[in-house]
Amino acid sequence: MHPNNKERNCINYEIVSLAMPAVFLGSFFGVLLGQVVGELCQLIVFGVTVAWSVKTTAFKACELLKKENESEQSQIANN
Repeated sequence: MHPNNKERNCINYEIVSLAMPAVFLGSFFGVLLGQVVGELCQLIVFGVTVAWSVKTTAFKACELLKKENESEQSQIANN
C-alpha cells in the first residue's frame, strides 16, 4: 500500500502498462541486434554509453556542489 494514502497501491500500474511494451520491444531488438553485430561493437557501444553516463553525472554533481556552496556563502554573508 501507498505510505501516505492507504487506499492507493504503491505501484502506479498505468505507468507500468505504458512503459513495459517499450521495454519488451527494446529488449527484443537488442537481442536481435546483438546477434548481428560482433562482440567488439557491443563492447564499444557499452563503453561509450558508460563514459557518457559518468561524464553527465559528474558534470551534474559539480553543478549541484557549486550551487550548494554559493547558497552556503550567501547564508553566511547574510548572518
